[in-house]
Amino acid sequence: MTKIADKTIREYLVQVAQKSSTPGGGAVAAVTAAEACALLSMVAHFTEDDLGDLIDRTNKSMTNLLSLAEEDSRAFNLVMAAYKGDGELELALREAAEIPAKIIRICCAHVTDLLLLAERGNRNLISDVAIAASLFSAALESSRFNVLINLRSMEGDATDLMREIMDIDQYLDDCHRICDQIREELS
Repeated sequence: MTKIADKTIREYLVQVAQKSSTPGGGAVAAVTAAEACALLSMVAHFTEDDLGDLIDRTNKSMTNLLSLAEEDSRAFNLVMAAYKGDGELELALREAAEIPAKIIRICCAHVTDLLLLAERGNRNLISDVAIAASLFSAALESSRFNVLINLRSMEGDATDLMREIMDIDQYLDDCHRICDQIREELS
């Protein structure tokens, strides 16, 4: 099977739209976050400041996020197999919850990049910074839902994952504030 990263956009969307559970919301969240990283990298390339570190971070994150999209599909399949008695359900659920938690960590790590580019990025591309903030916001919320749906069936201690998803509200607020500021600037 072809990896998500190797598909055309049309092939990927057709695969998501099919009557199949994978790729699903977790993969979509990871790809959405990767698109946000791509926009940050593009804006950084067009900004006069030397933002090579930011570009390197976003490129690394894009690669990691596309891998997480694949991992999410695999983890979902393991959960389904465990429900049918093939594998340990608690372990499969934890792994399925940890993947969107990783997506959340990556998104949160780039909020400072959003803040930097909202302030110092090329003003002709400021709408791309707002779009990146919107995409990160969507990926954060989507990933939180994916953690929650897996935690709901877990019997073991998941305090660490629960704490992690509750801590994203400040990052969501930052993303919304960036969008509001840019909207005001463009009005």
